[in-house]
Amino acid sequence: TGFTLLAAFGLYTVIADLVALRRGGRRWSAAAGAGIGRAALSFLWLVPTAAAVHLTTWLGWFLGSDGYHRQWALQPGNGAEGLLGLVPPSLQSWWHYQTAMYGFHADLDTDHPYSAPAWSWPLMLRPTLMYARWYDGDC
Repeated sequence: TGFTLLAAFGLYTVIADLVALRRGGRRWSAAAGAGIGRAALSFLWLVPTAAAVHLTTWLGWFLGSDGYHRQWALQPGNGAEGLLGLVPPSLQSWWHYQTAMYGFHADLDTDHPYSAPAWSWPLMLRPTLMYARWYDGDC
């Protein structure tokens, strides 16, 4: 997922900072002390930036009114109540859509004869089938 990539990149930045501090002449203990502060700063820059980029990719969905699950929170019994009811319905609907997509993909484990693992998609090792209709007999 994107979270895994973000965590890996965050870990890389921390390690790269520690190595750069060490190469700059600091002892490991001093580099580690400075590295903790830099790690916190990196986190404060990296996570909100990634969240803003992710939300920006959904701009068309937010600006429109007919996107999939766009009106979910406005349906009776779906919107949040109490303090969370102050969150705009569009954000409630978006959060529901995000959790539904994550739940679907996290629980998806059905194999089929034409499956291709996700890591192989960029390498084009096997064509990825998006839709197929199977018929009995001759076509």
